[in-house]
Parts: sequence; C-alpha cells; structure tokens
Amino acid sequence: MNSPIAPPPPTAYLPSMSYGPQRYLSDPARGSNGLWRTLGGFVAIALTPLILGALLLAPLYAALPVSARDYSTPLGTTLALASFGLYILAVAIILPLLHKRGLFSLFGDRDRFVADFRRTALAALAVLAAIAFLVPGGGDTGPIEPNLAFSTWLGFLPFALGAIFLQVSAEELVFRGYLQSQLAAKLSDPRLWLGIPALLFGLLHAGNSESLSGALTYIAITFAMGLALGDLTARTGSLGPAIALHLVNNTIGILFVGMEGLLDGLALFVTPTEGAIEPPLWPSLLTVLNLWLAARVALRV
Repeated sequence: MNSPIAPPPPTAYLPSMSYGPQRYLSDPARGSNGLWRTLGGFVAIALTPLILGALLLAPLYAALPVSARDYSTPLGTTLALASFGLYILAVAIILPLLHKRGLFSLFGDRDRFVADFRRTALAALAVLAAIAFLVPGGGDTGPIEPNLAFSTWLGFLPFALGAIFLQVSAEELVFRGYLQSQLAAKLSDPRLWLGIPALLFGLLHAGNSESLSGALTYIAITFAMGLALGDLTARTGSLGPAIALHLVNNTIGILFVGMEGLLDGLALFVTPTEGAIEPPLWPSLLTVLNLWLAARVALRV
C-alpha cells in the first residue's frame, strides 16, 4: 500500500504562517527563481501569443466574416476571449524551457483545487446576487439597457462560457500561477510578491478606457482584484479560488450586464457609457472587498 505524499516543508521565504500554503506553488520554482530569469519568462509569455496569433489566428480571421473582428458582436467577443488560450500555450512552452517545471505545477495543491473552486464560486455568486437584488441600483451608478436578443445569447452561451474560462484561466496562470510563485520563491516580503503581479495585472487593464481618469480607475479596481486573488492563492496554495472568483466576476460582467463599448457583444444588458468607459470606483472597490471576504469565510482561511 502506497503511503500518502507528505506536503512540502515550510520554507524560509514565507514569514507569515497564513501564507504557508503558497509553498505548493513556489517550491517548484526554487532553483530557477532568479529575478532576471523570471522577468525574461514573463516577457516571453507576453510576446509569444503575438507570434502565435500571427501564425495561427490571422489566417483564420481572414476566412471569417467581418463580424469576427468586431468586439461588439457575439462572435467577435467570443473569439477575442478564446484567443487568451494562446497565453496558456505560451506558458506551457516557456515554463519547461526556462524553469524546468511543467504547466500543472502552477495550479498548486491539486487536492484542494476542485473543492476550493466550488466554495469560492458559490460565495461569489451569493455576494453578487445580494448586491443585484438588495442594493439600490445594483451597487452601480448607471441605468441598464437591453443589448442582445435572448435567443442569440442562449445560442452563444456554451461557447461564451468556455471562452471566458479560457480567458480567466490564462490570466491566473500568468499572474498568480507563474509570476507570483516565481517571485515568492525569491523574495521574502509578501508585499512584493503579491503587489508586483497585482500592479502589472492592473496596468494590463488600463487600455479598457481611452480617458486618463477611466484608465486610472480600471488600474485601481483591477489592482485591488489582483491583490485579492493573490491573497486567496497564497492562503490556500491553489489557483482554484482565484480562477473561480475571476470566472464569476467576468461572467457577470460579460454575459449579463456589460459596459457599452467594452467587449459587450455577449451581454444581455449594457450600461451606457456615452463614449467614456469608466466604472464607478468606490462601489467597485467595495464589491471586490466583499467578494474577498466572502471567499475567505467560505474557505475558512
């Protein structure tokens, strides 16, 4: 009879006991955790999809109707989200070459993944449902308008859910799975190995708005979300909670009530933006806080 596999021993670079489970992701990074190697890996992961996209997706887009390149259409939005799968492919290529570790080492504690995913998803759904039904205006400041016919929405739903799952999984693998684990294996201060990936995650979303105030708002909101996702990952040693929370959040924002002009092709309803895409800062930050707290309660961490 095989004996159970013992968990990894505590490591010196995790001074906080509450972040001890982070070792499930970071211990595989030891031995290839040099900062320049990690930076090079992050840049390579960011650039590889551009090359793969030019080689693999450009011919496909050329053969598809014009609507495939319009993010305000169901097909265009679905394909844009599904294209994030190229980042997963990039991680799978770069990781063994630079760090001698496999893609699945980025998921952390596999025994906890499914259970933590389920608990976090249910907690996030409960929070967002409570905000929608109990808070005046759904916690937002703007009205909503019909966008997509229900029959069209329903027809795209299976493909949309799969595309959103690819998108959030890719972002979590890159920022929490790869960058956070590599930095935590090198840096002793959690403020650095949590804060740097969260900041880069925030900057990634600056292009969601063309105005400076809108860009700064998106950076602030997604930075806060990045901190919450990184914290849950470190407390559980698994990407399950981060992927679940990210998935529920994006599903609501992409499939149900989207922002006009921002990947709104799959949304049943949209919030009019009058050309200035800028989400409400404080209600959004409060929502992130409630999602994080609910996840922690559900996970008991």
